[in-house]
Amino acid sequence: MPQTRGYAGISLTPKIADKLIRQCFTGQQNVPINQIRTQVLQLFQQKGGSPPKNVHVIAKSLTRLQNAGIASSSNYGFWSFQDVPVSSSSPVEAHPVLTTSHIPLEYDQLQKVAKKVVGESTGNGGVYVIAAQVERSTDTNQRYECKIGMASSDLHRRITQLLKTPSVCLLAIKTDQPGLLESALHKILKLKGREPEGPSGKEVFHTSAEEVEFLWRLLGLIPG
Repeated sequence: MPQTRGYAGISLTPKIADKLIRQCFTGQQNVPINQIRTQVLQLFQQKGGSPPKNVHVIAKSLTRLQNAGIASSSNYGFWSFQDVPVSSSSPVEAHPVLTTSHIPLEYDQLQKVAKKVVGESTGNGGVYVIAAQVERSTDTNQRYECKIGMASSDLHRRITQLLKTPSVCLLAIKTDQPGLLESALHKILKLKGREPEGPSGKEVFHTSAEEVEFLWRLLGLIPG
């Protein structure tokens, strides 16, 4: 019988998550990422483990498994797993090394170009909020004319391309559904009458980073 306290005093790491994900979901198809996250964390804590220090542990593990040919994601937020037995003789590390293009974008990269970074994703996509004509010390709670756009593959690069002094990226949201989130935010802000008068350009609204983050959480596109 397996020990129930096998991870006592240990924080969850991608390597441990690899094993737990495979134990829970080997051979299963189209599993929602929220179910994966919840079930793995519950099992880890049942075995005595401590809450993860890094909120992206599950996403990192899924990417490792994907590049090892064990997991795949054909639809955003849903994962399928090969029927590969979990054993010490077949560690994920024995499979091909991750290439740079498949490594999820880390918070520290985005924090170099955005005042605040939230969310979680298994890739590099996300949504940005960029305000023009403001200083970099701007309070993210204040409303400005903000461009709200998305990048499906490289959020960091897209923000860097758009930033021009004195514009600033007030918020970056990592998500596996950037197009859906962007569209929802645009529709809500239009309904609230936040489109500025005059030729301000597409995707521009009177809003703040705090408001956009609130709407994102309200929409339920935050990891559970």
